[in-house]
Amino acid sequence: MVVANANGSAYTPTVVAQVRYMLQWFGEWSEMERGDFLPVLVHGFGGTAAAANGLPAIMETLCKEEGRPLSLFKCRIKLFTEWVQTWSDDDKDSFLSGIRSMDADFAERYEQKAVGHVVSSSEHCNGINGDENPDELPEETI
Repeated sequence: MVVANANGSAYTPTVVAQVRYMLQWFGEWSEMERGDFLPVLVHGFGGTAAAANGLPAIMETLCKEEGRPLSLFKCRIKLFTEWVQTWSDDDKDSFLSGIRSMDADFAERYEQKAVGHVVSSSEHCNGINGDENPDELPEETI
């Protein structure tokens, strides 16, 4: 049941509550679900515009279940993709800190993917950085 607030729109928890919900849910997820969440987290915190309707491509794949309702996990991922758009850097840091305290291996995988995400996103930014493969550049330019 969705509870409406005073102006009649659907209830949206505060950002602090959103972070708490996400950390609680993260703690309940299996390794496989955490693995599915990793690219969503990287995308959500990376702020790229490579999403359709604000959802990363992984969400489009996760949400394609012809005629069936979304699983609880997929609903939570959908909420994350909506909520994270309003989070400040401090909110994101708080969330990552909570993840680190629960699953240091996942946090490390996130850090590796996030660094790779930034590098791969900037390598082909509308041709600004060129379309050259860094492996093909002379060593002195790297």
